[in-house]
This record gives sequence, C-alpha cells and structure tokens, in this order.
Amino acid sequence: MEKANGIVAELQELLGKAVFLHWPWFSKGIPRKWGHLRPKDMTREYLANLPQGNIGVALGEASGGLCAIDIDVDELVEPFLAVNPQLRDTLQTHGARGRVFWVRFIGEYPGIFKLKTLSGGEAGEFRSTGSQSIIWGMHPDTKLPYKFVVKNPAKSVVFHLLRWPAEISNPPKTRECTEEAEETEETEEAEETEELKLCFSRHRGAIHSLINSVEDALRVSIPDEMHQNNPRLFKLARAIKTLEAKGERFDSGKLESVFAEWYRRVRAKGLLRDGQSREEYLMEFMNACEKAKYPLGGVKVPTAWARATSQPLPDEAMKWENPKLRLLIAFLKQLQEMAGPDPFYITLRDCADFLELESHSTIDKWMGALRKLGYIKVDQPGNEHRATRYRYIWSGAVGSRKGELT
Repeated sequence: MEKANGIVAELQELLGKAVFLHWPWFSKGIPRKWGHLRPKDMTREYLANLPQGNIGVALGEASGGLCAIDIDVDELVEPFLAVNPQLRDTLQTHGARGRVFWVRFIGEYPGIFKLKTLSGGEAGEFRSTGSQSIIWGMHPDTKLPYKFVVKNPAKSVVFHLLRWPAEISNPPKTRECTEEAEETEETEEAEETEELKLCFSRHRGAIHSLINSVEDALRVSIPDEMHQNNPRLFKLARAIKTLEAKGERFDSGKLESVFAEWYRRVRAKGLLRDGQSREEYLMEFMNACEKAKYPLGGVKVPTAWARATSQPLPDEAMKWENPKLRLLIAFLKQLQEMAGPDPFYITLRDCADFLELESHSTIDKWMGALRKLGYIKVDQPGNEHRATRYRYIWSGAVGSRKGELT
C-alpha cells in the first residue's frame, strides 16, 4: 500500500493497512463495486483521488479485521465506554449522532449486525465484512464535516473481551456463540467455558453490577426463542447466586416464587416445550441452583488473558523467543494468581483460541514442555467431564540463554 500525503496519510496512520473508498461529497456511498479491493490496490494514483470527496473504509476481512462499532444514540456512548474503558483511547468519529468506535479485531468477530435498544429502537450497528463506513468528508444530513472525537490509532482488541451495556438488548455474537447447550451444565469447567466464550451473558464484565434485584435476574434469563429454557434456567440460578453474594437470602420458598414468575413469562411468550411439565422445569431450576458454583458475571479466564496481554511479561517468559509461547506463560501465571492457593484449569482449545493457533496440538506440546521445565505441574488429570487442573510452580529451570536448557 502506497503512502500518501495530507488527510489520507493521516488516515493511514490511524487505521493501518485499510482499504479506502472514494465517494461523492455529502454521500455515504453510491452503487459501485468495491468488495474486490484490498490494501495492495491502494496505489499512489488511487489514494490521490480520495480527498476529492467523502472517504469511506471497507471493513472486516478487506482491511485485516478493522471494524466500526456505530453507537447511534448519544445517551448510549458513555454506558458503552463505562463497560469498555479500554476503548476510550481508540479512534472515534462523529457524524450526526452518537459515535463510531474504530477497532481492529484479533481473531474471530461477527458479521454486520443491527443493534437494538431494550424498547426495540435502533441503537446503531456493528459494521464488519461486506460493509463500509465514512470516516472523513461532509455528512449528508448535517451538511457539516465528520469529526474526530478521539484521534488515536484504532486499537487491536479481542471481540470476546468486549462488554455491552444493559441498554443494548441484542449484543452481537461470533459464530461459536450462537448455540447454547440443551442440557443444564453440571460442572464448573462447563460454567467457566461459557464465561470464556461469552455465550451466557449479554453484559459480561458489567453484569455483576447489573444484577441488583430478582427482576434483573429474570430479565437476563428469559429465553428469546425455543430450545433455550434449560440453559436460561441455569443462568437464572447463577443470577440468584449473584444476589446472594450481595447479601440477599433465598430459601426454597423464595426460589419457587422466582421460578413461578420465570415460568409465567416464558409461557406467555409461547416458548415452553411441548410435553415438558411445569414440575419438570421446576426440578431443572432447583437442580441448577444446587449445581451452580459461580455468580453470573464471573470472568476469571478472560480477565487473566486481559492481564497477560496488558501487563509486562514475567521475566521467566522472556527467556523464550516465540512471542506466543511468552504470552502463554504469562497467561498461565495470571490464572494461578487469580486462583490463589488453589489449582486452576484451562483447556488446550481455549489456549489455542486466545493465542490464535489453528490447532491445539501446539499448545499440547508446549504445555508438556512447560511441565518438564518446571513452569507448571498437573494437580489433577482431566477426563471427558473435566479439564486438567494445573499449578504454576516456576522454579528457574531454564538457562540464561534464550530457548536453551541448563
């Protein structure tokens, strides 16, 4: 991609290797093919023509994961930033309403998605592969220039670590988060895996502070469609644990009362399964209350990853040249720090997903090597029902030269 002068050069500094689109002034785009363009097509001649009108940016795959989160309601900007403080210093622009947050995603991210408010109104759009967004020029409605609210380069983030404010009713999900387990989860590993994938909660890191009443617990656990009842009952049980952690007491009678209201609302929506009785649903809920171990909103694994990627790497990790191996060591150390005196668990697949490795076989090899080198030890072997428990026990078994043993 060629370097340009003036505003285009500035946009290249802010967005990196992106595909820029030329549109007429006061336009958000006109019928014209542009999906074939890639950064290699951004020649000096092509770029020179861009400032003669509005400048758009092709999003998603075309620009290496660059996406635009358009919060189209002014009142939702601060709630969005409140749960995503890491985005306060990413590139932000303003057209007529709200704000557009420009971010580059590491790993998987959703497609184009319309955001809705709790009342069903328009809240904005998640713009991704196949869409484009105007970043510079004149707005067709206000007849005023698009503005830079924060003029810093677009940050690189992991989609699963984004949070969504309670006012947005339908946060986008990646493909792996579109299916929920049919059966009630029974093990703590399954609970934490759901936390990791961000499939159970709409609000993630902020949800613990959002569950302040039984009404809040019900609101986040009513199903949206058929075949969600069992996992949503488990979610309700975890929301109850959140309230208990805040001092509210729930005896069996109060739990039955909560369930009765959940059942009434689900029946009113016509989402009860044919052939499954009220009593069976009640037993499912009470079993979930017995089996649930974590309050809704626990984010141990994502938090450990966020710390590993944002804090200085530990000295023992710097003995290795491979940056992903370094990051794995930092991640495991953070997991142990969060577990305190207890062992921690993490699956090879989850490690591979975080490190963006195509296969978990590399993680399997690295974990075996780290055990032999004295970084970690197996506390409890895993099986088909539970992940392996580890302890981080670094004892200085690696030599002073990078990648060599003593």
